[in-house]
Amino acid sequence: MLTNDLPHPSPQAKVLSTPDQRLAFRTPRTLLLVVVLACARAAPAETTTDWDLAAALEAGGMLGYRSVARDMATAGASLDVEPSVAIDDWRLRVPAELSMRETWPTSLAELRSELRLAVEWRRDSRLRIGLEGGARLVLRPGWPDPYQPQADGTLARSDRHSYVRPVAEATIAGIPVRHHHARLVYGYAYSDYREDGDYDPLQYPDHLAPADNERHSVRAVWHWLDGGWRVGGEVDASWTAYRSAYARDAGTGATHAGPGGASPNPLLELWSVEPAVDARVELLDGVLTLRLGYGHPFVIDAFQGYGSYQGPHVSAGIEVRPLPGLEIVAEADLEWRFYGEGGYAAGGDHPPLDDGSSRTDHRYRPRIELRYALTEGLSLTGAGEYLARRTNYPDYVPGVFPASRSYAIDWDYDDWLVLAGLEYRVPGHASDADE
Repeated sequence: MLTNDLPHPSPQAKVLSTPDQRLAFRTPRTLLLVVVLACARAAPAETTTDWDLAAALEAGGMLGYRSVARDMATAGASLDVEPSVAIDDWRLRVPAELSMRETWPTSLAELRSELRLAVEWRRDSRLRIGLEGGARLVLRPGWPDPYQPQADGTLARSDRHSYVRPVAEATIAGIPVRHHHARLVYGYAYSDYREDGDYDPLQYPDHLAPADNERHSVRAVWHWLDGGWRVGGEVDASWTAYRSAYARDAGTGATHAGPGGASPNPLLELWSVEPAVDARVELLDGVLTLRLGYGHPFVIDAFQGYGSYQGPHVSAGIEVRPLPGLEIVAEADLEWRFYGEGGYAAGGDHPPLDDGSSRTDHRYRPRIELRYALTEGLSLTGAGEYLARRTNYPDYVPGVFPASRSYAIDWDYDDWLVLAGLEYRVPGHASDADE
């Protein structure tokens, strides 16, 4: 019969024909199918590696450096490297820099190095979050110190301007609305200066005190971009706490630190906030770029206001590319500081200010840079800079002011710097790999 032509189920098949056991039989097969389909549908991770490199050599002359030295030749070299890797929405960067400088006949040797690790997550062009940390090392061995005059008229050498500075930074940035770019940055830095061998924190805590300090900052930035225009502003706020420098009394600048007498003032703390606006425009298809900025810092000495000041800070710049391969950048930076009434008081061993009743400090810094491309990546470079400082501070005269010291310091100076050199830059060698 027809029924006899049908295959008879085996005993094992009869056992697996119960509902629960049919489910047990199919579940591993179903899971395997889901995994296979998911792997087939998932896109492989996109990995991109990249690196930038810039090396430069330069030489020139310095006509003056603050109150330390006059008329020097200088030469220097620098190397910047930034490898990076991007995996899907994540990017890792390791920027590093190294630079060296020497001057003659007065040695102002300087070595700078910095290494950072930066991690960034980018959801899309509208949102990115980054964390960055690292450290900067600055070595200034044996610089002449105007606060350590010698009997023969020379200045003692000191390493106290050398420091190491660990830093950390967190950033959130994005484009909340079309053309509007916003960024919020928190920063932390600790500056650890080398202690001078003659620093005596017990007997003379104010003399040669290291400038160790801790700084917390918050920066909020917004810009509107469209076409060749960028217009916007920012607010930069910070708190700086010094670890060895004492706060000073209003007017006299006394700290009361040292053996005997009144208790010393607390350590110095400075609060600051600087609102700023800026604008940039590119004209003639990028041949000409104009920049203008205005900021107004307010710095508050948290003790009695001796170090409090405020004043305008103006910057302007022009960038022009008149010929293929030639780039000229001219900039000017002007800063005026007006101290409060507690910043100085004449009387006793304090001579009157050169003019007015409050301290003023003005600085002007025009600068020009030129770059001409010789070949792809290799350029001739040149730079010129002038720094002028004008104050109404009474100069330090040996045995006169301060009466107990032999300092000879003129707070007003004119410094010139002229440099020429070569720069080799490898702009981004990227490679893509799928994993």
